[in-house]
Amino acid sequence: MLVAEFEKRLSSFTLSVSIRAEGAIAIAGPSGCGKSVTLKCIAGIMKPDSGYIEYNGHVLFDSEKHVDLPPQKRRIGYLFQNYALFPDMTVRENILAGLGWEKDRMRREEELMSAVSLLHLEHVMDSKPHELSGGEAQRTALARMIVNRPDLMLFDEPFSALDVFLREEIKAEFMEIMEGLGGDYVLVTHSMDEAYSLSSSLLIMDHGAVIRQGRTEDVFSDPESVRAARITGYRNIEKAWSDGKHLHVPSWGMTCEYSGKDAIGAAVMAGDLHVSEEGYPARIVRKIDTPDAVFLEIIIEGGTSPLWMRLPSGTELPDPLKVGLREDALKALIVD
Repeated sequence: MLVAEFEKRLSSFTLSVSIRAEGAIAIAGPSGCGKSVTLKCIAGIMKPDSGYIEYNGHVLFDSEKHVDLPPQKRRIGYLFQNYALFPDMTVRENILAGLGWEKDRMRREEELMSAVSLLHLEHVMDSKPHELSGGEAQRTALARMIVNRPDLMLFDEPFSALDVFLREEIKAEFMEIMEGLGGDYVLVTHSMDEAYSLSSSLLIMDHGAVIRQGRTEDVFSDPESVRAARITGYRNIEKAWSDGKHLHVPSWGMTCEYSGKDAIGAAVMAGDLHVSEEGYPARIVRKIDTPDAVFLEIIIEGGTSPLWMRLPSGTELPDPLKVGLREDALKALIVD
């Protein structure tokens, strides 16, 4: 379990972090919101101004008790965004650099070959970083990290240096490797696809603060705030109000049953709107075809603001069009 409550003054804002999570943890949010600084504070590369960081009962930082373990004593592995491989060293030498603490030559070789076998690097052992593919470079950096047998692994935008065609392949490899290693990890990303597919717990950050955290599926299905809804990919967001029994979205011409707290807004995913004979009458404002999907900008009868809906490519559109919502698709936004 990772528990972190700390603050760090930065040039444009004060980073205020509150984390309580375990397993595969993703920290997602726009560029410049404090994700990487959060990771560096956990690793001990940067020092918070105040607060507390603990992992599995082991205190790493406590400003009140003057505890601040150096990075090498935190048993945390950190994979930098650009992998930070030594350019003049071979793959073998780069991995062995992570074993500087181990003086027994036989033990060093055993640890080396275990990591090489796990990450399928046998064929590039004598290659230098400039001779590696993006995936090979990433696996080399990961091997250098895991030979230290860290308790917790931290990844700062591990796929950002890869081209779009290689990224999906490497993500699949990453998931397989992490399952093989076991243990917890924290992944920093600005990609909601990566956050959704590679984590079990998710924290959404914006402008130096954690604005939503929980199980990944729960965060995506109920972002709670306008800011979190925008960051997690809700394309349709509008003002709304509740009367204790219903959620009303006047500009969309929609009303649904709702018994929660006072709402200030509503959100719905484009993919949660569908063609339905029992749905709301709507007119199409714009239609965009892509190889995988059809995007429609629509206005529901009685509404004034457009909605985007996403349909499978090749979907036949009836005339007149009626639009339905999947069950519980309309999300109330209660905080901002």
